[in-house]
Amino acid sequence: VEARLYDTAEGQQILVADRHGELAGLLALDLMYYLPLGARTCRITALVVSAKEQRRGVGRMLLREAEQRARQAGAARIELTSATHRHEAHEFYRACGFGESALRFLKRLGDA
Repeated sequence: VEARLYDTAEGQQILVADRHGELAGLLALDLMYYLPLGARTCRITALVVSAKEQRRGVGRMLLREAEQRARQAGAARIELTSATHRHEAHEFYRACGFGESALRFLKRLGDA
């Protein structure tokens, strides 16, 4: 599996993993200054692995690559959110070194 980087907008990047030209996974990250921390932070806004590539190391590889890019950009931390019902994903993130840190609240302002 090979990862390619695409810069989308200032501070935003997409990592695409492919196996022999076929899409295996995608990770989107956003590098930004976070005032409460007083430093840059990296937020993973999407992580998707194709069904046939799951449990083959693609997700871990994308997370490692994102962490490397965050370090290179001077980020003090890397974070992500996951829906409360995604228990399998939570175990995966814990196994990759992520820990729970906050409770997220959301208020919809439209259809999105």
